Amino acid sequence: MNLIKEIQEEQILLVLIPKSEYTKAVYAIMADLEKIGNKICYIGLNKPYNALLKDFQKYKINVEKFFFIDALTKSSKKASSIKNCLFVSSPYAFTELAISYLKAIKEKCDSMALDSISTLSIYGKGNSAIKLSHDLLTKSRSSNIKTILLALQEDKDLELIKQLYLFVDKIVEYN
Repeated sequence: MNLIKEIQEEQILLVLIPKSEYTKAVYAIMADLEKIGNKICYIGLNKPYNALLKDFQKYKINVEKFFFIDALTKSSKKASSIKNCLFVSSPYAFTELAISYLKAIKEKCDSMALDSISTLSIYGKGNSAIKLSHDLLTKSRSSNIKTILLALQEDKDLELIKQLYLFVDKIVEYN
């Protein structure tokens, strides 16, 4: 699969990744994004910032090209202010996530990766995850930001993911 070509041709992608390959695939995708993006906003719902840094270093991804939005750290401990990371109070704080994304856009991010839609569906009640996703995608589209939404392939029948089919330019099955 040539994901770089897909990213260059489409603005908003939903990438479905098999559970067995998820972690390795995420970092392969981030390495691809690093090659073509100047500044990438990484919205993390699965791992806290410190764990992400270790993984990025392990996979030799230049963290200097990334601006992180961490939705996990503050929910378990006090987070110090960091130049390239915004800490959201919890993964349930959807309004705060949306505001943080606006701040990332002001930081000159030209790409965004959301890890992951599958996790977002756990924290959203009712239509709130769909509304947040639509809001983030609208901000991406109006700011001309390349956007990659990551999700487990096994979750493709979740209502949130089915709704996203309406908003993305292309759905890619990672293999």
